[in-house]
Amino acid sequence: MPNVVRAAMLAVMALLLGACGTYVQTQVTAFHSLPPGVAGKRFVMVPYKDQQDSLEWRSYSDLVASKLESKGFVRAEQLNGADLAVFMVYAIDGGRTSVSAVPMYGQTGGGTTTTTTGYVGSTPVYGSTYTPPTYGITGYAPVESTVYGRAVKITILDVPASYSQKKGVPVYEATATSAGSNGTLNVVMPAIVDGIFKDWPGPSGATRTVTTPLSTTK
Repeated sequence: MPNVVRAAMLAVMALLLGACGTYVQTQVTAFHSLPPGVAGKRFVMVPYKDQQDSLEWRSYSDLVASKLESKGFVRAEQLNGADLAVFMVYAIDGGRTSVSAVPMYGQTGGGTTTTTTGYVGSTPVYGSTYTPPTYGITGYAPVESTVYGRAVKITILDVPASYSQKKGVPVYEATATSAGSNGTLNVVMPAIVDGIFKDWPGPSGATRTVTTPLSTTK
């Protein structure tokens, strides 16, 4: 295969692989009973017991709080006096590894062929023929890939109603799942949170698939 053709194919493959890595696809399912006029309500980010000393939780909770503020909510630091309490859990699995075959391209025929056409005494006489080369698949190479599953769940409770009923009264629940080659949760978390809050809160009970550019959310 001519060098220029090989270089062009490698460049195209690099662009395609790069594009796959710059987007995160998230499936978001939300249930809510948010009343009208929620803008201006005060909310507080509340950690679960095992998140209380987690810097990772603080980073992710700031992402969620920023999105709520962009929707018109006001962040509070104390539960007393807040209208809403926001809880969040997140997880990433160990990944699932699979092996697939990628075709290898090269010259499959043609070119210059040298053969013995006769002898002069005991000395062979050689001749050559040329046919245009052909290119195609010459074999397959194994490629190993790992896909990681990520999940985020956000629950928002009505604080006054929860106090009066002495139990948690949710007004919003969203579960977001995604899968991809990046096994570092903090890298993809901004894109997942963006997916949750795109067209928020969305139809209750519906599942939406949201594709978010990763490069704009780092």
